[in-house]
Amino acid sequence: MRTLSTGKVDIIDRETGSSVPGDGSTMGEIVFRGGCVMLGYLNDDEATKAAIREDGWFYTGDIGVMHPDGYLEIRDCSKDVIIKLARTSTVWRSSRCFTVN
Repeated sequence: MRTLSTGKVDIIDRETGSSVPGDGSTMGEIVFRGGCVMLGYLNDDEATKAAIREDGWFYTGDIGVMHPDGYLEIRDCSKDVIIKLARTSTVWRSSRCFTVN
């Protein structure tokens, strides 16, 4: 997908907090900042503080790479996402591993 024009997008190294090269192969966590970011989670200050840092960056938990032409590729999730269907006992793991162009 083309990066958002209503804010800033970056891919950061989760250990150092610095931007990774936009070479299409160096992976890091996808972060957003700007008018596209929510104010926080309803009635959940702890989750808000974990996801939105004081400097306004929203840490998505998704792992991706930035290509030299400005395209963002989502490669993985930093944690498993479990979806439980409301009317059944089936539990699915969301793979969310895909490339969007």
